[in-house]
Amino acid sequence: FHPTALAVLPPSSAMSATPAPPSAIENISRRDAERKTEVERRRREDEVDLAPGEQADRFGATFGTETAALEALLLRGAVEEAAGRASALQDLVNQAALYLPAYCLRQAQGSLDSFLARIRAKRDEAAPKKKFAFKARSKKEAAVEKDATDDKVEAPPATDGQHKRSTKFDLVQCGFHDLVGQKLTERGDRLSGTDWALGNLSGCTVALLGSPSTLHITGVRDCVVLCGPVATSVFLDDCKGCKVVVACRQFRAHRSEDTDFYVDVASKAIIEDCVRVRFAPYNLSYPGLDGHFKEARMEGHGQTWNGINDFNWLADVPSPNWSMIPEDERVPTWN
Repeated sequence: FHPTALAVLPPSSAMSATPAPPSAIENISRRDAERKTEVERRRREDEVDLAPGEQADRFGATFGTETAALEALLLRGAVEEAAGRASALQDLVNQAALYLPAYCLRQAQGSLDSFLARIRAKRDEAAPKKKFAFKARSKKEAAVEKDATDDKVEAPPATDGQHKRSTKFDLVQCGFHDLVGQKLTERGDRLSGTDWALGNLSGCTVALLGSPSTLHITGVRDCVVLCGPVATSVFLDDCKGCKVVVACRQFRAHRSEDTDFYVDVASKAIIEDCVRVRFAPYNLSYPGLDGHFKEARMEGHGQTWNGINDFNWLADVPSPNWSMIPEDERVPTWN
């Protein structure tokens, strides 16, 4: 067949050889696909321009909206629609791994995993049930099953300390956890107005150079923790052999020992179940510190560092559980 043959065909024949124009439905589908592609392109361009803290904020807002939508879909029984939405949300979580702190990423994935488990359970409920029938088993099969049952060992229950620790971390958005011998630094916007937690650290140096909303420190050993002004409270539990440098409005240490605190507290610091802890004035130095004090509304810093309430010592004589660090033993400036 030669392309010039169309020139000698009757008009009706020539028209029949022309491809049919796309239908209205095809046009709508094509435009919708183009629109989604363009939206995704613009979203990616916007995210490139965002600072890591802004990316995390945007992710948090989007994740909250999507999980609320998933909950609504599951409540009304739209299981397959929920499955599609959960798949898209998994893609979002995968992309967020590039900028979310590891703990925040684990929290998001854990929340999504619970939705995926519910979707699987609802699919199983809707699946047709197999007819029940007795099946004779050989003595050998029964013996194997008995041996497997006898060999099974249940995991020991979590201790009260482990339970309390995991519960506390669930309430906190970001932080550093389960690390040994690391130098860890976070700055500025990633800290501003957020709740941070440090947990299960050993031999680490942590620098939080900004103004978080709260700070939780739990289960740390032989660590140095340097933190800018905390807008509200600092809570410590089970800290041993550490140096902690922090300014805050409220300070409370629990079950800690052999630890030096360099503090600036708006009210009296509180210790409970602590032994051999020492205090000195806050002396951290880094660029932008004054601005972070203003951000935390603690411009009049240099407040209280040696007014300590020991909840385990009600006698009139000074508590033996804490002391001031002698001047010749203090670190002149932490930076």
